[in-house]
Amino acid sequence: MVSPLPLRGDGPDGIGGYTDNYSAELGKGLKTTSYPNESLLTAAFNKDLLDKRGALLGEEGLFMGLVEIWGPGCNLHRTPFGGRSFEYFSEDANLNYLAASHIVSAIEEKGVHAGPKHLTGNDQENNRQGVVNFFNEQAFREGALRGLEGGVVNGKAHSLMQAFNRLGFTGCSLSKALNTDVVRGEWGYVGHIETDAIGAVTTGYKTAFEAMMAAGTDSFCLDTQHQSSAAIAQAIRSNNDGFMLQQLRRAAKNILYNDANSSMMNGIGNNTRIVKIIPWWQPALRGVTIGVSVVTGLAVLAMLAAKLAYYKKQKGAEKK
Repeated sequence: MVSPLPLRGDGPDGIGGYTDNYSAELGKGLKTTSYPNESLLTAAFNKDLLDKRGALLGEEGLFMGLVEIWGPGCNLHRTPFGGRSFEYFSEDANLNYLAASHIVSAIEEKGVHAGPKHLTGNDQENNRQGVVNFFNEQAFREGALRGLEGGVVNGKAHSLMQAFNRLGFTGCSLSKALNTDVVRGEWGYVGHIETDAIGAVTTGYKTAFEAMMAAGTDSFCLDTQHQSSAAIAQAIRSNNDGFMLQQLRRAAKNILYNDANSSMMNGIGNNTRIVKIIPWWQPALRGVTIGVSVVTGLAVLAMLAAKLAYYKKQKGAEKK
């Protein structure tokens, strides 16, 4: 299957790390906007401002050529000193619900998918990777889940980013109760669920890729070493695992569904063909690289042969 390259940007208070595609063509390379933080925005108690913020984020995402924006941040303020509180709306769960509903809906209207985060219970930034949060079900539903619920149920978000913390003793990405039963089952969520940035981690619960996928996780953020794909493919091949293959197909379907229902399809019709073109310089460069490598290898062999002949000659002279 051939698809345009989907681009995804971060985060709640402005899209970082991207240049406007259109201004780049004009040689200007304008950057994106950094907005006042979500806490300040929400303190205005103004629905129109929330709608305008979402519309502007969506418009910028559209001009960046993005499929998804990882935001808004929807977790609760548990303390004034929370390391990510500036990316979250407020300490009030119902206010979070309303704010997320407005911003997410406005982003999605532009054809760019909003990705509320962090699913869920990211109460602190220190030791957030693995910290254990305990709660009863009522507190969980009325508190930690409320903002994200607004983004999904009312805002119709098509993307979600998980948190690193544990719910009880189960990591968010490993929780079927969270990702499948509540989010997809109760909220009716249809879209793409991704981990937070796992990076190049090689040990611990963040590498339980098969279990994460079985719980409803679709993809693994910043898995630059491709650990997840290798582990899942190995599990399928070695165990002839039909269940895991089914989960992999589900994840691929969710991701492709998101892409196919986004601004990425603008300008693409029934008769559009995506053709992979290899520019002339790539095979030329490859040929030069191979040629230089062969010549270098032969030169090394010739040098070793000359050295060996020299040592043999030296030993012969010493014997005489």
